[in-house]
Amino acid sequence: MGYGVFFGIIYKIIGITDPIVIRYINVFSIAIITFMLYKIINIIYKDERRNKIVILFSLLFIQFPLLSTFVYGDIIGLMFVLIAVYQTLCVIKKEKNKILHSVFAGISMGFAILVRTNYSIFLIATIIYLVFNIIKEIIKTKYDKENIDNIKSNIIKIIFGIIIICILSISPMNIIKKYMESKYPDDIVSNRSHPLVSYLLMGARTKIDYASHGWWSAEIIELWNKYIGENTAKTKEELRTYLETVKKDGSGFEKLKKEQWKEYVELIKNYIKKPNTMFDFYSEKILSMWTETTFQSIWTNDVMFRMKIYDADVLGRTAKELYFGNTREIYQEYCKALIILIYFGAFIEMLNNRKIIKDGEEKYNVDNRFVNMEKLYLAIIFLGGFTFHILWEAKSRYIIPYVIILFPLATGLIDVIINNKIVNKIKLLNPYIKEKEDKRNNN
Repeated sequence: MGYGVFFGIIYKIIGITDPIVIRYINVFSIAIITFMLYKIINIIYKDERRNKIVILFSLLFIQFPLLSTFVYGDIIGLMFVLIAVYQTLCVIKKEKNKILHSVFAGISMGFAILVRTNYSIFLIATIIYLVFNIIKEIIKTKYDKENIDNIKSNIIKIIFGIIIICILSISPMNIIKKYMESKYPDDIVSNRSHPLVSYLLMGARTKIDYASHGWWSAEIIELWNKYIGENTAKTKEELRTYLETVKKDGSGFEKLKKEQWKEYVELIKNYIKKPNTMFDFYSEKILSMWTETTFQSIWTNDVMFRMKIYDADVLGRTAKELYFGNTREIYQEYCKALIILIYFGAFIEMLNNRKIIKDGEEKYNVDNRFVNMEKLYLAIIFLGGFTFHILWEAKSRYIIPYVIILFPLATGLIDVIINNKIVNKIKLLNPYIKEKEDKRNNN
């Protein structure tokens, strides 16, 4: 409901009800996403080379432009949630305006959750990150007696920040839901959408012909039609009649929910009894999501599938190459190489997460004895998404936000490669650069 209302407001403001509007907004959102990645990495590392590398990653992520044609809340929500992540980092890293940054973080998070409920994972990770920082500040009070007043002030501000972010994050969805239910009581029916257990059930079922284990299945629609009745409405009047029928006969929805919970519990019990089966199922499900590196960017643009075109000759040359030719294979291999680089780079960065205590520093300098909290924040977001999608209905498109959040972490590997290999070779080949560098070191 959230993203539908959000898009409806945009259509109302612009005065155009054409999906192309959302596609343009997706393109704009991609630009903001790139900018926010730049801001996030800058506040974590303050390294100009890394700033440039993360922009390069965004430009190389060709999946984004292809997915911009998909009219849904994924990209717009990602823009909002990255703004929220940056503002949350500002709450901790900046000395001033912590409460104001908390407000901006909460508002942005609220819009992200409004257009895509799954972004609640970022909210949970944000709360964990802020709580960890409170714990760190409490530990600092034991060793830094001189600044204890400032430390206590920081703790209070972070606590207020958590409260503000939580309230503002859940408010937009709740406000719109209450408004729509009061204004359109016949149209907004709690029983008109699939229960949450439907998506858990799909996430636990064995594969069907065209997908892997745990992926979306049309059986969810068949079950809906069986217990509630098929929606064949073609006009607003027919839709209203259908919704009124669903509203009056709530028993079908309850039967559907009960039947799906029963099946889901049985599946989980069966997996627990057969650990090998459970391992095979979930390992294939995880691999099918995280190694499908095009993230359904070709599928979302498959006009033959979506427009039911059966004659390939009507397609243009580019479309033919992408769907049937060598371009598809080249694109898939390119995506694999890019994502493997990001996964590996982020993994190496997290292995090196503990801050190094330099010679001469105080033994109990807590800031330097702790792991880098900001890198840990990004890792918590990733792990939250990874864990959630083990249980939830699978689509490779769903994991894009958690791959994007690895971009800042993955820049370290590229930075090392460039700095230690390419730059050094250039210096060796150019005596002038080497001579200038030697003079700087001597001074």
